[in-house]
Parts: sequence; C-alpha cells; structure tokens
Amino acid sequence: GAPHVHSGVPTAYGMGAVAPVALPAPPIVPPPPPLHDEPLPAGPALPAKRGVPAVAVVAIVMVLLAVAAIVIALTMRGSPALTAQPQLDDTGRESLRLECTTCPDGTIAKLGVSTATFTGTKTVLPLPVPLSIGENTLVIAIDRPASGRDEEVKIHVPVAYRVRADLGTLSGTPPSVTVRVEAVPGTQVQVEGKPLALDANGKGAYAIDVTSEVSGPSDESKTIERKIPFSITPKDGKAETGELLARVVVVPLRIDAPGPLLYTERSNAPFAGQTKPGATVMVEGSAAAVDAQGRFGVRAELPAPGERTFLVVSSAPPLAPRTARLRVVRVASLEAQAKELEAKGPVPFGVFSKDPAANVGKDGLVEGEVVRASTDPSHAVLLVEDKKTCSGAPCLARILHGEEIKVQPGDTVRAFGRVNGTVSAGGQTVPELDAALVLVVPRGARR
Repeated sequence: GAPHVHSGVPTAYGMGAVAPVALPAPPIVPPPPPLHDEPLPAGPALPAKRGVPAVAVVAIVMVLLAVAAIVIALTMRGSPALTAQPQLDDTGRESLRLECTTCPDGTIAKLGVSTATFTGTKTVLPLPVPLSIGENTLVIAIDRPASGRDEEVKIHVPVAYRVRADLGTLSGTPPSVTVRVEAVPGTQVQVEGKPLALDANGKGAYAIDVTSEVSGPSDESKTIERKIPFSITPKDGKAETGELLARVVVVPLRIDAPGPLLYTERSNAPFAGQTKPGATVMVEGSAAAVDAQGRFGVRAELPAPGERTFLVVSSAPPLAPRTARLRVVRVASLEAQAKELEAKGPVPFGVFSKDPAANVGKDGLVEGEVVRASTDPSHAVLLVEDKKTCSGAPCLARILHGEEIKVQPGDTVRAFGRVNGTVSAGGQTVPELDAALVLVVPRGARR
C-alpha cells in the first residue's frame, strides 16, 4: 500500500518514553593546562528567530504497528462499547486512544497508575509502561460517575514492531541520529534502503552521521530535520513501508575569539563568544563561565610554541550540542610570521574588494589606516581604509580579530586572514576579513 507518513511529537524518547533524555557533553580528549576566567566581553545579542519555538526544540517520531486490525473492539456486558487504539499522546508517551459509547462525561479509565477522563465519549490514556513486541494483555478499569456502572475490561494488543529515532547519540562521536528498531525475531528491516540486521532479541540500530550539521559556529538556532524511510517485512508477512521524522534544534554558538585561526606571541589565548542563555560551554574539556545573556569568556594556556586545535562545545539539552574546532598558533614573532604569510601571496584588498563573494574563504591582506576601532579583552573589530591597493572610494574593510590589541583611529594596520564576504559597516556595505594576525603601527611611528 501507500507509505505511511508519521508526524513528530515533542519528546526526547519518542513512543515508549517515561522520562526525558539528558544529552551529555560529547567525549573530550584530556584537557590542556587549567583555564582562568577573564572579564566577559559585551558580545552582541543573538538575533531572534521566527518560526522556531523557543522551548519546543525536539520532535521525534515512533512508529508502532499492531498486528492485524489496530482498532480493538471490546465487549462490555454483552454490547460493543469500547475501542482502543495505540498512539502517542501530546508529550510523546505511548498511549491508548479510547472511545466508549456508554461512558458519560467524567467517566475515568484507569490502567495501573495512569488515569484519563472521558469527554464526549473519548479520552487518551497514557500507558504506564511501553507495550512489548508481541502480545500485550491489558486490564482497563472503567469508573462511571455517581452511581454509574463500574467494571474491568480485558483487551489484547498484539504489536508487530516499533521504530524510533534516538537523539541521545547527537552528543556522541561522531554525532548522529540513531534509528532503533524492535520487531519480532525473523523480521526483515531496511532503513534508507539499506538492510538492518536484528539481533536474537529482535533489536537493531542504524546511525545517521550529522557531523556537518552540528559543526562550526553559528549565530542562529539551526534545525536539523531528517525524513528517514524504512520498510518492515514480518516473517511470512507483507512488507510495510513508512517514514520516520526526526527533528531537533542545534544550540547557537557565536565565536568572537580566537576565530577559526589565531597567531599570537602570548602564552595564552582568549576564547569568547555567545550562546544560548543557560547553556554549558566547554573549551577542550574545561568549563567556561557563561553569563545570563549567554556570553562566555576564558583564556587557555599555550605552554609552548606551536599549533594547537581547541574543541569548543555548547550544550543545552534537549537541543543538540554545537561544536567548533579553533586553531591557535603560538609564534616567537608576529613580524616574522607576517612575512611568511605575505610570501604565500594573499589576495590584496584592491583585488578581493572588487568581488568579495568570489573570494570568500581565500587568504586576504588589508593594509591601511584605522577609521574606527572597538576592542575588549578578547577581540577587536576595526574599520580600515586601504588606499595602498585600492583606487577610488570608498576603500573600507571591516577587520575581525580574535585577540586583544592596542589600536586607535589613525593607526596603521596590516591584517592577514580569511575573506568572509561583505557586511554593513559605517553605513555602507564593505568587505570583511577574519584576521588571524594583525600588526599595528601607531600613528606617527615609522615602519
């Protein structure tokens, strides 16, 4: 028949959930020397997002198939009065949708510790424990209001298979969405067209790597949504096809310092930016202080010259964690390093400014006078006029640098880094350079 499409519900377990899943921080390699706090920078506010709920950030789906007819007709005192159908309730718990034609408003259905009240002959009764694969026998107590008839009804719910998306593995290495299948042993399963072997207990798992979707800084709360086709063929039965929906929002993580690459002569490097308020930020396994606006800032020790890669992870369950890998190179001399970078032939401002979009990601060089400067203990934002390689006007570029530097309007800078494209600065659209190294020549000084 036609494929079944199953909609999502806000829960971290899917059908059969009894408690939310805590997404642990990803495994981290042994931490570097201790970090020490620095004053938190006045980072920019994260932009408000439209169309994405602020709280309802996770939606996963569970597919539950009862053998034969999924609607169960029950007999109560000689008359068919009650039907029950497995489903997910609004919180994602496995439930029974009940309809009772002889149950007035206020009638209570009870199964173990779970209760539900009928309105308009219908109610949804959460299951105290998930249904098992195979035959399930349940006894539902019906308590009618006032002096109405009370009774117990036995129902049989045979379940052929269960499919769910597990988002707890998003914090693993590599981060992934895992499709978990439970079925009667002997069932054949395919996920995304690939066979999935089940163990002797009828269980199997299929991992979908989402590394590219949770890696790298982002100011916005990105949503990962996957539609995962599957097919289930019971032993000696007909194949059933369906589509599993997994949806989760990734926590935002803005990086102001050190940027994707930083050259420094110092024995430590700043790590600063902004994330979701209440999130936890780890810098190579050590916690960074996060303020009420989600801003964070620490300095990491660089005990010896050379290059190091730092893993920054922002976690805010039930959102998916976001990671960023940032390179810091401690050098003996910035002047000497600048000569090495210049020898590699970076694209001068006068060239990449003519078509910034075509030069995004390329190594660039800006040389000119500082028109405007904004600095704090972790990073600097400069507006620079480069007349050395640019003819005409304007010849402005915005420079981002993930390190504290002493600079003021009128000083001259040479900035080496990566071309980002264009931004709005100084009331106009200008090229932007994410600078890994900045040399400052104070006003009036000779080079």
